[in-house]
Amino acid sequence: MNYPKQILMVKPNNFRIDYVINKHMNKEAKVDINKALFQWGEVKNTYESLGFKVIEMLDQPEYPDMVFCANTLFTYPDGMLLSQMKHEERRGEVDIISSQLNRKNKTKITKNFEAMGDLLWCYQTEELFGGYGFRTSEETYDQIEEILNYKIIRLHLINDNYYHLDTCLSIINEKTALIVESAFDKIGLEILRSKFSQLIYVDENEALKYLACNAHCPDGMNVLVESRAIKLRAKLDRLGFKTIGLETGDFLKSGGSIFCMKNQGWFYDSDDN
Repeated sequence: MNYPKQILMVKPNNFRIDYVINKHMNKEAKVDINKALFQWGEVKNTYESLGFKVIEMLDQPEYPDMVFCANTLFTYPDGMLLSQMKHEERRGEVDIISSQLNRKNKTKITKNFEAMGDLLWCYQTEELFGGYGFRTSEETYDQIEEILNYKIIRLHLINDNYYHLDTCLSIINEKTALIVESAFDKIGLEILRSKFSQLIYVDENEALKYLACNAHCPDGMNVLVESRAIKLRAKLDRLGFKTIGLETGDFLKSGGSIFCMKNQGWFYDSDDN
């Protein structure tokens, strides 16, 4: 399976913190919307510079977290799965975004499921890794396995600082992944060690302060990572990856960073990816 060449992003004109649904959020933290728009633009420009087509949508005033579009839908070559957000504050985002994407085969998941926040592709091996415990229910994967005809490698998340799988696991390629060790139970760590011959352990302080593991490698070589995650960037550089540091400070106030801010996939029935 090839890496999809399209990236979905939602421009955060109305991004702010109105509520608290994860441990990183604080309603007293004020978003500088001009900085947020600049940071978002730098992420968008980076994908375009790497040759990806960015599909840009606009957010809606009533949904300040729409920028984190990794959570709204999960695509596969033959269709799309629509999220069932755990928190009511975000549920309306799903229909708004999916209505703008021309895919005939759309399935609404009936139990808690937060899409690419918790369900990650390893494109080269065509394996799916599914996190559960905070936002997505384990039994959700029974339904998804039937739809996709794929076996999902299930990982129990145990540290609520890392409430989505994309905050503690970032798949670089078929051999390499970033992980936050404290996020997984013993069985999960054994699974990850068996699946990836090169695990990069993210420094706990960088993982917590900068969501360093919410990095994204869209092509197996270039890794977009929070610019202040210095230790992680050095590890990646030593291993020969090309790291691209991007500041996401205003989005960190809401518990999201680079991976959360995009959705890589197949968005139209006519996609030639």
